[in-house]
Amino acid sequence: MSLDHFKNSVQKLLTVLGIFILAVAIFSPSALAASSPTCPENMVFISGGEFKMGSDQPEFLEELPVEDVSISSFCIDPYEITVAKRLGMDG
Repeated sequence: MSLDHFKNSVQKLLTVLGIFILAVAIFSPSALAASSPTCPENMVFISGGEFKMGSDQPEFLEELPVEDVSISSFCIDPYEITVAKRLGMDG
C-alpha cells in the first residue's frame, strides 16, 4: 500500500467516523451520554464494528476500491476541540 493510498484511507475513515458520531448525536442523543468504565471522565464509548468503505459508482472514482473496514471500540470526547484548547494553551 502506498503512502498516498494510506493517507486517503485514513482520511476516509476519519470522515466516516465524524459522520457516524454526528448521526448518533442527532438520532440518539442518549447514546452520547453512555460511557464505559474504561473511558476517562467526560468521554463517551463508541462500540467497534465493521462496514464497507468506498464506492464503486463511476461518478466517485476516487472512492475506489470498496473495502471492508473494521474499527475497534474507542473513547472520544463528545465535542470537537482544538489542540490548543486540549493542551490548555488558549487561555
